[in-house]
Amino acid sequence: MRRALRTTAAPPPPPPRPRAPRRRAGLVGLAAALLAVPAAVALPGTAGAGTATSYVVVYSGSTEAGRAALTALGATVEAENTAIGVATVTSTDAAFLAKAAKQPGLVGAAADTPIGHAPEVGTAGASGAGGDSAVAKEKADSRAGGATAPRRGPRTRGDEPLADLQWDMRMIGATPDQSYRQQPGSKKVLVGVIDTGIDGSHPDIAPNFNKGLSRNFVTDIPVDPVSGEEMDGPCEYSSCVDPVDHDDDGHGTHVASTIASPINGLGLAGVAPGVTLVNIRA
Repeated sequence: MRRALRTTAAPPPPPPRPRAPRRRAGLVGLAAALLAVPAAVALPGTAGAGTATSYVVVYSGSTEAGRAALTALGATVEAENTAIGVATVTSTDAAFLAKAAKQPGLVGAAADTPIGHAPEVGTAGASGAGGDSAVAKEKADSRAGGATAPRRGPRTRGDEPLADLQWDMRMIGATPDQSYRQQPGSKKVLVGVIDTGIDGSHPDIAPNFNKGLSRNFVTDIPVDPVSGEEMDGPCEYSSCVDPVDHDDDGHGTHVASTIASPINGLGLAGVAPGVTLVNIRA
């Protein structure tokens, strides 16, 4: 089993992705549930009377109880993932969020809002369109930042053993005397990692890992049934479905560590060392 972290060396870069594509069998996964939003839905804050707004809701118990709560609220279910109790819904009620928070069948709801976008790239040969210049600026800023980033920093009280190598965390203020002091994160906050999996046994992951809530929507395919070429290689488990605390590549564990490696005197700490990690392998 590969480790994405080491407790005796600097935090490694994410390992390369396998060249052979992985085919997914069974459920489409969390992404489909969160991204299936009707084209006519208005962005939160812009909806007027009778205009539908999109929300992501989390069920607190059974699927039936969650659906009953949504029916009581008059919401329309657009997509649903019963394996993890998440649904994308639309509602014309401006008070939907407040009402959803009071429903016993729901953990809560949040407006389904874009939080970022990739810069548009102009067509070949186009000038003055803004797309290519935006990409060039991003690359220039990235190179400039990398050139000036210190390789090591001063150790401070409360640092993890490898904290002096985490120039990336210092750049965003994720240190014991900055963000950790203000808010290291709460165990009640669940962060789902949609990636190659999470190695739940890793000592710098395990304290913040919730195996019970984790899911694996992927079935390994050793050989392409049409071409006969190797895809995922031999299955590690007879069912070809890895456990929810298994990482088939190492990348997912690397991402999880960046998010929430705990402050425990081992290795390094993540951006939010107090939150809970959930593996959503898809």
